[in-house]
Amino acid sequence: MAGRYFAKLIRLPAIVLIATIVLVVAFFDRDLGIDWHDYDKWLHGAAFAAIALLASLVFPRIAAWRLLLPLIGLSALTELAQFMPRLSREPSWLDFAANVAAIAVTLLLVALIRHGSSR
Repeated sequence: MAGRYFAKLIRLPAIVLIATIVLVVAFFDRDLGIDWHDYDKWLHGAAFAAIALLASLVFPRIAAWRLLLPLIGLSALTELAQFMPRLSREPSWLDFAANVAAIAVTLLLVALIRHGSSR
């Protein structure tokens, strides 16, 4: 009972947090003097793993596999948005692949944890 109340209580703030994370990752100008090339895919993966985890916490009644497609769509939208010339960003299939891999692994772990706790 308390778990459902908590999920309802944090739903809107979590959605705002998810949207903020996506926008920051998608549009942040990375000209900070740091060579991001070595860490780029890990950063993409970490961001979308966090988004997938938050989505599974906000929507605990939705099976993890049902969250997969909307989150992949969100990843695709962030890459497509990078075609806008004013962003000084370039879309990448490898970034998209890193996002999808992180989403899939995170949701698989969520599904396994949920399955184990339901026994």
